[in-house]
Amino acid sequence: MSKKLESSGKSGKLLAVKCNVKEEEAVRAAFKKAMEVFGSVEVCVNNAGLAHYAPLLSGSTEDWRDMLEVSGIEERVVRVV
Repeated sequence: MSKKLESSGKSGKLLAVKCNVKEEEAVRAAFKKAMEVFGSVEVCVNNAGLAHYAPLLSGSTEDWRDMLEVSGIEERVVRVV
């Protein structure tokens, strides 16, 4: 993505951070890295998602919990930051 930004002729900086959003400490570390690189964070794109594809009644409770936890993670990211 950064090469695409550079080749477009537009200015700007981006930082992609691999982060398990289910782990609060990992979220803190990701924002710490962003603060080190940029000094402040103006925009954060949370691209986390998880899906288990199966007929509705054949999915496990654990699968549903995983999907709901990752999908509802925005609250955690805002709370951590």
